[in-house]
Amino acid sequence: MFSKKVVSIFGAVILLIGIVGGVIAVEDRYVKCVEFCQLDSRLNRKILRDDIRDYQRQKWDMERNYGKEEAQKKREYQEIDLKQIELQRELDKK
Repeated sequence: MFSKKVVSIFGAVILLIGIVGGVIAVEDRYVKCVEFCQLDSRLNRKILRDDIRDYQRQKWDMERNYGKEEAQKKREYQEIDLKQIELQRELDKK
């Protein structure tokens, strides 16, 4: 029927296709992991920016309600300010 040479060549081609397919699958998996990590990092930065913005709005609300100098004396304002500074430092690191 088929000679041993043809069967060997056919087997080698099948093996080569399998190896190439495996390499492509591993590479695709790695690329997806990298894309996920980048997306996760972007999401974390966005959450930090949103939190910083929320703290700033809280400070502005207190300044509007109590006046700037009186608001800055309040403990709640000072805590919000510290949290905002801490989050800004964390965001600057990323």
